[in-house]
Order: sequence, then structure tokens, then C-alpha cells
Amino acid sequence: MWRKVLFGLIIVFGLFVTSASAQDKSYSADRFDVDVVVQEDGSLLVTETVVFSFVGEPFTFVFRELPTDLTDGITDIVATVDGRIYPKGTNTGQVEITGRDPIRVDYHFEPTANTSRTFVLQYTMHGVVRQEEDVDLLILQPLPDSYEYTIDSSVVTIRYPNTAVLATAPTITAGSAQIDQVGTQFTFTKQNLSPNEPLVFNMAFESGSLISTAPEWQTQRARQLAMTPILSLIATGLLGLGASLIIKYWRQHRPHMPKTKEIASEKPGKLPPAFVGMLLT
Repeated sequence: MWRKVLFGLIIVFGLFVTSASAQDKSYSADRFDVDVVVQEDGSLLVTETVVFSFVGEPFTFVFRELPTDLTDGITDIVATVDGRIYPKGTNTGQVEITGRDPIRVDYHFEPTANTSRTFVLQYTMHGVVRQEEDVDLLILQPLPDSYEYTIDSSVVTIRYPNTAVLATAPTITAGSAQIDQVGTQFTFTKQNLSPNEPLVFNMAFESGSLISTAPEWQTQRARQLAMTPILSLIATGLLGLGASLIIKYWRQHRPHMPKTKEIASEKPGKLPPAFVGMLLT
């Protein structure tokens, strides 16, 4: 009896230890800083610096997804870990870059536990600044679309050319942050971010002071919108033509039913004999 009880206690204790160990594995970002330099052609030179703290069982990779919608693409991706550039590949000490929208960047590193490591990601975003009515508009989301970790501190710094003229003060459209300005440099500072807490802001410049032509994705979208009424008319015409052809075909090939005379099956009753003869003839 006591052996069974002892054996049961050992199993319960083992499960408790396993569960506690699994729960102890976690990671968070001590800081997630983003430095953005706006180029005269509207492209952005972006440098992300993330310091992750890993706790518990070893971690062997982290990843970052870079959305490319509403851009003309992302190029020149360079990834470093603790100051060392990672070459492309899937092995330890390498970075794996896959996908188109989003582009996924996987850092593969040696097992890491109970320590902090610094990850730096550099890339160029093309065609981010768009042309809107009377302004050149920059809409930027510096943090990931979704993330499962907390961020103790985030500082987003954006610098734009001296030739660009800011039309209005920057506006935050999602999330919140403290905004500071020094000349042509703005900083957006936020502390204690919860998982998936967003940060999106707009910066409007006087039309033509930052870009002279719209980015390619915006031009293509305008063409598509302009073609929508024409395509609708064509589709409506094709539907009407198809319906008329179907009706015409049915009329030409429908089966011909023979005409029959109806024969009276009952006596006509008290009608005069002349009428009776007419009915039965």
C-alpha cells in the first residue's frame, strides 16, 4: 500500500517539476529600438536593434517578419548577433531569409539560456512614401505586426532630408508614444509594451518636397482602380451576350411537341342534334 502511495507521489512530483520547467522557459525584449533614415528618393534605411533576454531551457532561434505590402520591396538585408554578421544559411550561426510578403528572417544560433543577446537587422525599404492629396505621406509601423513577448523599452528614431518640408506634426494612429523633435529628427519613445501592442504613425511632408513621383505599387493600384468601371462594363456585356446566346440556342433546339385535337369523352347532354353533330365531327 505505502509503495503505491510513494510511487504515485513520485509521479506527481515529476509532473510538477516538468510543468514548472516548461513554464520557466520564456523570453522578453529589454529594448526594441528602430533607427530610420529617410532618403531623398523616399526609400528608408532601417536598423532594428533588439536585446532579448532568454530564461529557462535553451533557445536556438528567433525570427522577424517584414511585411512588403504597400512598398516597392525590401532589399539589402543584413543580420548580426552580438556584433557578428550572420551569413545566409540554415545552420547554427547563420540567418535564413525566406518568403516575399512577408519576408521572414530566422536567426539560427547556438543553444542560449539565462542570458541576453543583441540582434541587429538592417534593410532598405523602397517606395514607402506615397503621394496623397497635397502631401507626400509616410506611414510607418516600426514594430512587428504581432509579437508574443513584452518590450521594456522602445525608441524609434526617424531622420529626414533637409530638403523635405514637414507639413504637419507627426500623428500616432495606433498605440501611443512620447514624441520629441530635434531639427529634422523625431523620436518616439514607449515603455513597458505588452505583447502585440501596436505603434503606427504618419508623417506628412509638403507635396514634392520628398518625392517627385508616386511609388510603383501606388501607380499600379491607381491603374487598377481606373480600370474597375471598364472591367465591370465588359463583364456586364459578356453576361448579357452569353444570356442572349443561350436563349437563342434554346429556341433553335427546343423539342417540337405535336398538336392534338381534343376529343369529347362524354355525351353533350341536351344540346340540339345539329350542335351535337358539330361537336363530334
